[in-house]
Amino acid sequence: MPDEYYKDLPKLIEQSKKRLQKKVKEKIIIPKNAELILTFVSDYRPNGNRLKPATINRHLMNLTIIAQRIGKRKFLDTLEDDRLYKLLLDELTDETVIAVDGIKKLHISSDEIARIDKNKVKKIQRYSLNAIYDFKKELKVFLRWLNHDEYPKCIKWLKLNGRPNNNLTSNDMLSEEDVQKLVDAAPTLRD
Repeated sequence: MPDEYYKDLPKLIEQSKKRLQKKVKEKIIIPKNAELILTFVSDYRPNGNRLKPATINRHLMNLTIIAQRIGKRKFLDTLEDDRLYKLLLDELTDETVIAVDGIKKLHISSDEIARIDKNKVKKIQRYSLNAIYDFKKELKVFLRWLNHDEYPKCIKWLKLNGRPNNNLTSNDMLSEEDVQKLVDAAPTLRD
């Protein structure tokens, strides 16, 4: 990752915390869940080590999304309900987004859909397989921490089989010749 990313991590963490607090003010996330998320990222120490800033930021962002999805329920009240998290993860896996001219749009009105050229629209997965893996992993870690270091009933069924592999081969990559053809075909430098 670029050095600027690591340099800006404290700022990104603060932005993620502000986003979480904004969701509380908007009554999208209940205060108790936000408090638990903030306590988790400040207190959780796997193997006695502090979390790295990038991990803290990822936990904040993903747990905020999960807290939004569970709505007005308290995390502590969901530890016995395995159906809730199965539905939540199924929803994240199945959720699609409409992309128009390469721009992702979550909410499109029916008027807007009528005006869009159907050839420019495609449905895409909202979250990548790696992002869904991260949601599962963070959910397991967070709920285990919340349940005093034991896996609660609600996630005992959840298995992580390693990070998804893109399975790209050298045949999937552009050759130097292909790249040169693309460069030659571009009408301007920016293209």
